[in-house]
Amino acid sequence: MKFEDLCRETYPKIYNYILARTKSREISEDITQEVFLIAYRKGDDFLSHENPMAFLYVSAKNLLFEHFREKAKLAPLEEWEIEDSRGDIFEQLRINHVRSIDEDIYFNRVLSSLSERERKLYELYYVLKKPMKAIAKELHLSEPALRMKYVRLRKKVRRIVADLDLDAF
Repeated sequence: MKFEDLCRETYPKIYNYILARTKSREISEDITQEVFLIAYRKGDDFLSHENPMAFLYVSAKNLLFEHFREKAKLAPLEEWEIEDSRGDIFEQLRINHVRSIDEDIYFNRVLSSLSERERKLYELYYVLKKPMKAIAKELHLSEPALRMKYVRLRKKVRRIVADLDLDAF
């Protein structure tokens, strides 16, 4: 398949994926354009990729992550919503430089409140950035079971963070 044909076929899907997360047409257009620019720069490597659509989605996901990381750096802490879907709470804390929180103490305090298994889950996905499929295989779990463990882990972290008194640090 030619690059132009692949673009015509996949552009709306990638754009809608990004739009669903950003809720902004302008930002979605910019990020979508950047996704296809990355693919274009890869040239034949992209076209010979075993799953070009997956490559585009992963590129979009990474660019969205960067977009929200930059957005979090600029947002005052009062505008934050812990329940927000921008990603992991630890990453949000490490990115935000508006308040002078000793993030390492906060980070370590939250991690120390987790069980050894929960810390391992956290490290595999959020620190080592392993895909869910690889983690599921490594831990001998089905992907849906693993995803549920991450849902529970995020809820627990939110409860721990809510119980911490940030002013005490």
